[in-house]
Amino acid sequence: MAKNKDRMLAETRAYRLREVREEQGLTQVELAAWIHVTQPSVSELERGELDRAGLATIKAYVEALGGSVEVVADFGDHRVVIG
Repeated sequence: MAKNKDRMLAETRAYRLREVREEQGLTQVELAAWIHVTQPSVSELERGELDRAGLATIKAYVEALGGSVEVVADFGDHRVVIG
């Protein structure tokens, strides 16, 4: 059950990434060319397959759309912002 919940959450977040891209009038092909990845890589991100994407790709995707990425290590009782 927890695995399905995590998957649904990832898909919801990824859907929001797609919405931001579309709001900016970019296609997957255009964004992929801009961040030097393939269109299928952008598609994977937007389907919530974040485990398959490298942090550099996720960061490039978000920054290309004008956002920023914050990486947080969660240790249960405390969190560390890495970057």
